Amino acid sequence: MKDGGTVQVDPPDLATIAYGVEHMPNVVSTMGSLIDLFRPHCQDQSTMNELVALIGDKAKRLRGRDLLDSIRWKTLAAEKAHESRLIAQYVFEEACAKAFIFEKRFR
Repeated sequence: MKDGGTVQVDPPDLATIAYGVEHMPNVVSTMGSLIDLFRPHCQDQSTMNELVALIGDKAKRLRGRDLLDSIRWKTLAAEKAHESRLIAQYVFEEACAKAFIFEKRFR
């Protein structure tokens, strides 16, 4: 823990995400289940809602990179404000967006 009781969360490793997408055929449905589990506990619903939209529409998944950039800016702002709950949420969202990016590479 850092001073002030905040938790430092590192962004997911891209190679790990790529491995998971390549070796886990139901990664998108699993991601949807995790989002359903976490979403009621999240302060910021906007990017969670966008992730749900991407899960439901394969054509929209090409936007994964744009969504990742948007989430990354939120992560940086949350880190600057020492908002540990938001940091955890955004790191999870980043992992989901990265999975969409890698999904098209490995399918």
